[in-house]
Amino acid sequence: PVLEEVTAPPSKSTVPKIVISPAPSPDEPHTPLLLATLSNHTGAVNVVRWSNGGQFMASGSDDYSALIYSHSEQAARPSGGFGDAQAAGPNIENWTRVHLCQGHTSDVMDLAWAPDDRRLATCSIDNTVKIWRVPSVDPEGEGHSGMAHQLLLVPEKTLCGHRNWVKGVAWDPIGRYLVSASEDKTLVVWRTKDWEIEKKVTAPFRKQTEQTLFLRPSFSADASLVCAANAVQSSKPVAAMLGRASLSVEDTETPPTYLVGHQAPIVATRFNPMMFEPKKPNGKSKSKAASNKPVGCLALGGMDGMVTVWVTNSLRPTILRDLFTSSVTDLAWSRDGFSLVAASQSGQILVASFTEADFGTPMTPEARETHLRTLYGADTAIGTDGGGGSRNFLIEDPRLAQIQHEQSQRHLLQRTPSVT
Repeated sequence: PVLEEVTAPPSKSTVPKIVISPAPSPDEPHTPLLLATLSNHTGAVNVVRWSNGGQFMASGSDDYSALIYSHSEQAARPSGGFGDAQAAGPNIENWTRVHLCQGHTSDVMDLAWAPDDRRLATCSIDNTVKIWRVPSVDPEGEGHSGMAHQLLLVPEKTLCGHRNWVKGVAWDPIGRYLVSASEDKTLVVWRTKDWEIEKKVTAPFRKQTEQTLFLRPSFSADASLVCAANAVQSSKPVAAMLGRASLSVEDTETPPTYLVGHQAPIVATRFNPMMFEPKKPNGKSKSKAASNKPVGCLALGGMDGMVTVWVTNSLRPTILRDLFTSSVTDLAWSRDGFSLVAASQSGQILVASFTEADFGTPMTPEARETHLRTLYGADTAIGTDGGGGSRNFLIEDPRLAQIQHEQSQRHLLQRTPSVT
């Protein structure tokens, strides 16, 4: 992989910054472009997440709140605000605060979007997870002025299954489960259809001896695996990989798989959002990817300042060591699956670039949908929206959403009788 280092504000900065470089300047190809500085929080920002469809961005903070922003094509407003002494010049892009999620009684540590972006889950050191219904927003609406049209959201549901600080949350891409990780040494699996506890996973975490700033779990792109941070096996810090079947209360025998390689507790896990075609021994991708098990990819970040990247068809990970002088705090993949961003407490951000030689060729949306239907059946094309209603399956991939829309239109035409 190709590594680039970007100096960023300290991790406890009150100013979350969106730093994107979609088209680097030929004169300065490695200089990121600062598009906007968002300074609406009044406390340190602990997490920032794009919605799956790309319409929203959410952030969670020590000010006990989560904020939801929406992109607007209107002229960008000047940057500046609380804690933004270094901001200079106007924003290039206009990101408007549209929702305020207020209800936690302590720091918001992590958040996760539902697959259809209609709900947001947040977790806090108040020992709870809260579910928020996110209304649709038209940021270009007439008279829109940001604050005037902001909606104050109240929790739709408060989940109280933990006895200690909750530091990580992840939403199942299929929509059936939500998992939360806590300092009470449990990973709780919640059923989204009724928000009851399906199972509490404790075995991988019983021998924890150190606390971490975050405990960020992650689901694989095909929803077949979930990875949990700060597990311990044979006195070594590991990540625990749980198969989907083991999330069910009916499964009491399937042991987790442990990923070994870090020298200190693992803080963050992040699966690649893409699935890749398996390769033949000569290195070429197979032509019939849908009939073969796709390749998945997972990144882990630890308190040792190290990042490891695991690929399912390789026995050993790619190790990115000597990156940071302090703990990794979060990880994120680009939408195409070939760029990994890692943040640290040292105030640095690392961007690692990979190629098809590292992972393989990305599966097409059609092949991906075929694989998912093979795993979960045709009926899983309609899942839950977290409140008992139906939703389109895995709409976080816009290309897949377009295919599903076209298919639904064809099915509608097939069912409509002809008139002569």
